[in-house]
Amino acid sequence: MKRMFFVLGLLLAFSAADAGAQVLIDLKRGGGVRAKTADDYAAQQQTVRRTEADSTQWSDCVRRALNALAVDSLDEAQTLLERALALRPEAEANCVVLDNLGRIALARGNYREADSYLTRALRLSPAYQPARLTRAAVRLEAGRPRETLEDVEALERLQLDSVARRQTLCLRFGAHMQQRLYAQARQDAASLLARSADDAGAALMLILACEAEGRSAEALERANLFVERYPDMADGLTLRARLLQAAGLYDAALDDLERAIRLNPREADLHTARAEALLELGRTTAARAALDEAVRLGTPRAHLNTLYRRARR
Repeated sequence: MKRMFFVLGLLLAFSAADAGAQVLIDLKRGGGVRAKTADDYAAQQQTVRRTEADSTQWSDCVRRALNALAVDSLDEAQTLLERALALRPEAEANCVVLDNLGRIALARGNYREADSYLTRALRLSPAYQPARLTRAAVRLEAGRPRETLEDVEALERLQLDSVARRQTLCLRFGAHMQQRLYAQARQDAASLLARSADDAGAALMLILACEAEGRSAEALERANLFVERYPDMADGLTLRARLLQAAGLYDAALDDLERAIRLNPREADLHTARAEALLELGRTTAARAALDEAVRLGTPRAHLNTLYRRARR
């Protein structure tokens, strides 16, 4: 019934326009057609002025919020973005506001809140790529790979630039890894490398997928090539060290870990991995020192109790 009254109202408005008069169409029960009065014009002008003022304030809030985000002032940015929403709650451009609120929630680890903001953004603008990408990332971080893949599939139906295409493939890789679909993850990483042979991140992802799939020899071979090409990248050294340790090559693994620590001395996990390699070599005193360094750098001692017990033998 509402739809019928709406169509009737439009028809009446067009008819009145042909006659050269401006009218108001009352679509409520019992309503009718009447000529505009001076009060109607005044109210309309007031509404326009209020809308323009709200629009100016909305733009100012969003601009200031983005500036605050640029310097990591998350609380200030959130306050300004929420103010913008209150000023123009129905504005289609609020997909940008909601996307940024989702990113703030993601940065704080509030996955449910982030998902809610981003879902609202996508209701306003289903094709808004940044919100779709961020929601896929939120769902991946929250351990919801199936929903991540739903967003990835929606993204793949859009026209993506090269950056968004790479992000989409990375998200698909992560979702497949979480689902233990390692062959598919390996294909995702290979697709990334096919797009750019210089993509170091994709090369590391391919090594990880090979390792997870049980293709240990291929993983180690690729890790050797990676370290040869990127000798100063700590992630590559760390990953190769893990593969070498799994192969029982503890001395070589220790060499890689010590090189990685020289590159990134404040990474606590590297000192823990070094302690594990030292324990395999029977060097308990050095292993205890490595564990102490990991604790000094922030690893809770309780997390290392098993290794400390091994270091006391």
